[in-house]
Amino acid sequence: MNQKTATRYALSVAVIVPMLACGDGSTGPGEPPDVRGTYLNREQVNAVTCTPQRPPAEGGTVILDAFSFESPVRVAQQGSAVEFFELDFPNDPPLEGTIDSQGALTLRTVFNFQEAPRAGNRIFFVNLTYSQNLQRVGDGSRLAGNGSYVNVFREGSPTAAVFATCSRTSSIELTRTGP
Repeated sequence: MNQKTATRYALSVAVIVPMLACGDGSTGPGEPPDVRGTYLNREQVNAVTCTPQRPPAEGGTVILDAFSFESPVRVAQQGSAVEFFELDFPNDPPLEGTIDSQGALTLRTVFNFQEAPRAGNRIFFVNLTYSQNLQRVGDGSRLAGNGSYVNVFREGSPTAAVFATCSRTSSIELTRTGP
């Protein structure tokens, strides 16, 4: 290969290889896609499974049976760090986590609260750990995946012995509704 051909080849590689690494051109190589915006969250939540026992079903704050809901969510992002804010529950802590270069999101939050009284005026304190594993779908206007809830119930006091640990899973789909 002569010097002119070698130089042309090197310049072609120098131009084409970075373009290939960028994928859709919206981010650099290895950078996560931008998922910031407002979404409508649709979640199908399964019934809880509790050990060693189930709290009384009547009353309370934590729904023990299966249910579904919709709620608006604002997604904030800085690099690979993401936060999901439930707009209908502004006092709840956000889900915090990461997004990788392939659009896979891993989120988690933990918080404690006192439930509304259950049957017999029984008061429970709950430690909730909630996590989500989501994937950016298609053109990025949707995120889909699953969730996991673990509720630790303590009766009468936040430091009482554990009354029950109740777990459940969910399926989640978020559809972008705005910036």
